Amino acid sequence: MNIYKFHSNPDELIGYTDRDWVFGDEAKELILQGKEVTKVIGDLDLDGTPITALPDNLTVHGNLYLDGTKITSLPDNLKVSGNLYLDDTPITALPDNLTVGTLGLKRTQITALPDNLTVHGNLYLDGTPITALPDNLTVHGTLDLSGTKITSLPDNLKVSGTLYLNDTPITALPDNLTVGNLGLNGTAITALPDNLTVHGTLYLKRTQITALPDNLKVGGDLNLTDTPITALPDNLTVHGNLNLNDTPITALPDNLTVQGYLDLNGTPITALPDNLTVHGDLYLDGTAITALPDNLTVHGTLDLNGTAITALPDNLTVHGTLYLSGTAITALPDNLTVHGTLDLSGTKITSLPDNLKVGGDLNLDGTAITALPDNLTVQWDLNLTDTPIRSLPDNLTVHEDLYLNGTPITALPDNLKVSGHLWINSTPNLDTNNLPSSLVVNGEIYK
Repeated sequence: MNIYKFHSNPDELIGYTDRDWVFGDEAKELILQGKEVTKVIGDLDLDGTPITALPDNLTVHGNLYLDGTKITSLPDNLKVSGNLYLDDTPITALPDNLTVGTLGLKRTQITALPDNLTVHGNLYLDGTPITALPDNLTVHGTLDLSGTKITSLPDNLKVSGTLYLNDTPITALPDNLTVGNLGLNGTAITALPDNLTVHGTLYLKRTQITALPDNLKVGGDLNLTDTPITALPDNLTVHGNLNLNDTPITALPDNLTVQGYLDLNGTPITALPDNLTVHGDLYLDGTAITALPDNLTVHGTLDLNGTAITALPDNLTVHGTLYLSGTAITALPDNLTVHGTLDLSGTKITSLPDNLKVGGDLNLDGTAITALPDNLTVQWDLNLTDTPIRSLPDNLTVHEDLYLNGTPITALPDNLKVSGHLWINSTPNLDTNNLPSSLVVNGEIYK
């Protein structure tokens, strides 16, 4: 039989043979019979059993379930490579030298943790009476302190995963804190320490933090929604998303780089900095911004729906989708390039530039468009529904569907190529029974 020897790091297992190891179901029966078991392979599920004590020096190579048991203490040197949930047990203390994957203490009466505790997975303390953490606590996964009465953190706390402090009375963080993700939603913390490093996401929603430290490093998302922060540090780089939704921030720093999306919805920002680079989406809905900077680069979607912007900069390149629906824009700049969809629906645009490049859908539904440029190629759908356009250019190519519903168009051009469907129902001026012989439609023609 191939068995595995337990190490303090549960990922380090060395195969060997040992007759002392038993599988979980067999171990449960032996323990209930009062027999000594010290080495268990797989899960040991003792939920709801009448057991009152565990064997000394017990090692479980899996999860240990004790919910609802009457066990009041754990043996010294207990090792559990998986999850150990003590929820709703009468246990009041943890043994020294406990080694565990994930440790759940919800609704227990445990008031303190042992010194030098290392948890290789997650540690859940929400709902416990614990008021302080031991020095040298190390958690390789998530440490969830949400809703606890803990008022401070030890200086040398190490959390590789997420540290949740949501709705705790903690008012300050230790200097040089380094964590995976940090959730401070609803805390009383008013300032962040200099040199704070967050390798993942930093959540500050509903906090009273008014400023960010100059040397803040955020490896993932930065969420400042509903905070009183009014400015960002110079040279801030956010490697994930930057969410400033409904903050009082009035300006962005020069040379801001955001690797994910930038959400400015509902902010009083009136202008964007030159050379702004957003590698994800840029959302400006509900802002007072009236113009975009030259050299703006957006690698994702640029959403201008509902903004007061009246013109786009020359040579604008949008690598994703450009939404202009609901704007006052009446013309597009020369050399506009949109690698995704261009949505102009409901605008007053009457014409398109000759060298327009669109890599996705071109949505002109409900616009004032009266003509299309010669030799236009649309990679996906071309939607001209309910426009006043009366004719199409020669050599028009549409790689997906072409919608002409509700237009006054009178004839289709020679050499029209549609790779998808052609929708010409509700076109009263078009003789749908006398279409040009050169028409190529790979899909259906809906008359």
